[in-house]
Amino acid sequence: MRFTLYKNNINFKECRIKIILHLSVFLLFFIISFIINKIPQGTYIAGGDWVGFIPSLENLKRFSFTWVEIGPGIYSTFSISFPFWAFQYVLYNLGFSVPTIANLIIFLFLLGSFYSLFFALEIIRANIKLNIRVLASFVYALNIFSFSIFSMVLNPLNLSGQLFIYVFVPLIFALFIKTINNFTIKNVLFFSGLFFISIISYLNIAFLIGLFFLEFLFFLIIFFRTKIRDNFKTIRNASIIFIIQLFLCSYYFIPYVVHLYGGVTYLIEGSERMADYMTVIRNNPSSIIATFSLSNTTFDFPFYNLYFNFENINLIVPFSLGYIFILILALFFQKKKQEKEWINFMIFFLILFFILMRLVPPFDKINYFIYRIPLFGIFRSSEKLFVFLPFFFIILLALLLNSSKFSKKVTSTLLVILLLIPFPFYIGGITKYLSSPNYWNAKSIIRFPDDYLSIKSILDKENLDLSIIDLPPSFDWQQYPELNYFGLNPFWIFYKNRYIATSNYDSPLLNKSFEDYNLVGKIDIDNFLGLIKKFSGKYILIHKDLDVKSMEHSALIYETIIRLENLDIIKEIEDSNHFTLYELDKKYLVPLISTDNNTKLYFQKISPVKYEIFISGLKDKTNIEFHQSYHSWWKIYINSRAKNNCDGSSYYYTTTNTSEYKQNFRVIDLEDFSYLYKNPIFDKEHSFIKGYANGWDISPDYIKNNFTDEFYKENPDGSIDISLTIYFKEQIYFYGGLILIGLFLGSLSAFFIYKKIKLRKNNN
Repeated sequence: MRFTLYKNNINFKECRIKIILHLSVFLLFFIISFIINKIPQGTYIAGGDWVGFIPSLENLKRFSFTWVEIGPGIYSTFSISFPFWAFQYVLYNLGFSVPTIANLIIFLFLLGSFYSLFFALEIIRANIKLNIRVLASFVYALNIFSFSIFSMVLNPLNLSGQLFIYVFVPLIFALFIKTINNFTIKNVLFFSGLFFISIISYLNIAFLIGLFFLEFLFFLIIFFRTKIRDNFKTIRNASIIFIIQLFLCSYYFIPYVVHLYGGVTYLIEGSERMADYMTVIRNNPSSIIATFSLSNTTFDFPFYNLYFNFENINLIVPFSLGYIFILILALFFQKKKQEKEWINFMIFFLILFFILMRLVPPFDKINYFIYRIPLFGIFRSSEKLFVFLPFFFIILLALLLNSSKFSKKVTSTLLVILLLIPFPFYIGGITKYLSSPNYWNAKSIIRFPDDYLSIKSILDKENLDLSIIDLPPSFDWQQYPELNYFGLNPFWIFYKNRYIATSNYDSPLLNKSFEDYNLVGKIDIDNFLGLIKKFSGKYILIHKDLDVKSMEHSALIYETIIRLENLDIIKEIEDSNHFTLYELDKKYLVPLISTDNNTKLYFQKISPVKYEIFISGLKDKTNIEFHQSYHSWWKIYINSRAKNNCDGSSYYYTTTNTSEYKQNFRVIDLEDFSYLYKNPIFDKEHSFIKGYANGWDISPDYIKNNFTDEFYKENPDGSIDISLTIYFKEQIYFYGGLILIGLFLGSLSAFFIYKKIKLRKNNN
């Protein structure tokens, strides 16, 4: 009987319509992502300042740390997007190819964008018409800006997941507004959960700060348009939400703030300071047309597609203004007595539009002062705020159409017209853009020669923490004409070992060191070997496929390599049409960590942020060299038991009296948490050496005078043995943030459960 009653209440026709609708959405995005824009098998996506490779296990591990061994090492926020990389890694090991995973990312992006706005519209306005929800969600998923995320040449197919914030924006703002107005347990939990998941997409902290800034701006609009008697409640609700967000992003935010507080020492020789951000803003103007066209900048505007080239006739530009034209049209055809629930969004849209105009007249008069505010320097790239604009643009349009005088057919027709604007670009456009030569005459869909992958088996056998030196240096970014590639060195992510790319602009010293050698004009074996040793090099990869200009400019390096080979200092171990791989003779190897010859040093790598060290026979003041990029948060800690904790097989470096043990990789040790309160030693003696690396002066007298014999072992000759740990302290703040999140979520859940139980008791 109960089943019959339940069955009678079901509207099967409505359910059938919904099923057909959602299957159609799924099928459309599947066709666009996997069939129309299918990326060729056997290719990689790379170019500009990012490389879209699926990392190997070794490289995946790197992304769980705040210190990433790119070149000589850098502080990084990759750790927060680790789940995104892990997802790709799992698929890769299930047999999915790199291009298929890339197409899957496009599919998830489009599908996620659609449903994010679809549900956001329902949250913001419960009675909004279904045809508007569906078509407006299509417009949000398929517009010129969402197309440019995948197809633009500077960041082709953003596989880092950075712009997946675009997917989360509608639901985050919808739940933010709903939670402020209706502060219930359910709303708070939904908002908190969604925001916590979205953090994986904030690879650049500017997007996170942009979110907080725009949330605060929208809160102010709500505050000033709320009845006075409700203002205190609005302030209270918003304050709690902001506190919750700060707690939930603490594993990302705390290390970053500490990183800035500690100071990244940019004392790299030959480097230049970044240009004043106002100059950057001035040289990269926005325009009214580009903003109204949802194309961010005219520079990014896609003038051609698979079938037509509009670059000469500029027909697509006025056509793309349909977004703003239809919005204005809907504004003029509002029902007179209709509730104007869209006003808050209109005010916000106008303010955001004004800020996005930056230094374009007549907006420059006020924006000049706004962008002089120190915090605003982080928005020097316009997309940091523009990524939020399509949501407010399209949500405003949907609300205006919902309360307009237009019939359902007219409303649907107008939204379909907006879908026609980007549709020609999506019909094969992503693949075409990525595979077409850009203004550098380079492509973003690349077939890397098998030669580069074949040497992986050779290089990955190396158990020592030594480097692969990539030569010669090229100008700014590396150019490989045969591959049609232009951008950051793409090979570092292939191999397990540290890859020193000498054209990496993140480490100008690399380029300058070998560039200075070129300019000397004569072969100097000792000088060249000194450069290899400086970066603890073992392998030297000499390119034959760089642009002719770079190779001719580095003729002296090629001649030096030949001389080294003739002297048996290096030996060739692999040769191909693209490169020659050499190995340095063992007697010239310099370890990552070493000390003066009067002491013996043993070390073992535990992770990119932790190294165990044992020094035997420390009699006089000596210096420890650590060949990672200098950072003030590299710390040395003394261990309570002066014994050699390294185990496994080892390699002995005769030149430095150092033994390196096989890596004992561990993601985390419980002992690491002691570094939150444990005091480092020799902090004042931490120095900047070799133009990029870390050095510490270690004094045995200091240890004897400040520590008990529990921390050192004294030998008959008066020397001591000590056990040390080099640790990148940023990492412990990352762990601390995760613990803080756990405690916060536990406390929050306990509080809400308590309130729920109390409420039930009161009701009873």
